[in-house]
Amino acid sequence: MSPMTEPPFTSYDLPDARTLYRARVAAYRTRAEAPDRLARVMCAHLAAAVCDILTGSTFRGPFDARWLEMTLHPSGGVVVSGRYWTHAGECRDLADAGDTFGMGEWADELGAWNRDGWSPLCTATDVGHDGTITYRLDLARAAELPEVLVEPDQAAERR
Repeated sequence: MSPMTEPPFTSYDLPDARTLYRARVAAYRTRAEAPDRLARVMCAHLAAAVCDILTGSTFRGPFDARWLEMTLHPSGGVVVSGRYWTHAGECRDLADAGDTFGMGEWADELGAWNRDGWSPLCTATDVGHDGTITYRLDLARAAELPEVLVEPDQAAERR
């Protein structure tokens, strides 16, 4: 085949340079926001876990938890102690109400690397000499996922 011979296939359409640029910027933005979105979803999972523990997994059953203690360690990891506060401000322990083991699964997805996603839902309550920072996660706020994190059909149901 000579260099001037047409290839045995047809060409394809390409997006223009502006469209490619916008797509690249959107992809980078999505990648940059992913850790914060993950953190936000994990906080909702923590709120659901507290509800499950306190209600015996009877979703939407009555319970009194309002804040959950979380600690950010100097290593960058977050752990939950199981300590929570009621709406009235009374401090209690989830271990008295049920198994808290599964909560670690959600807390393990939180850390210094996605702090911008979870810290707006928290109030810092203590900074230790060792660099640990203790927070209270607002469970009511954590339970409300932003519409950008909800499937379109679920967002319509919420309205």
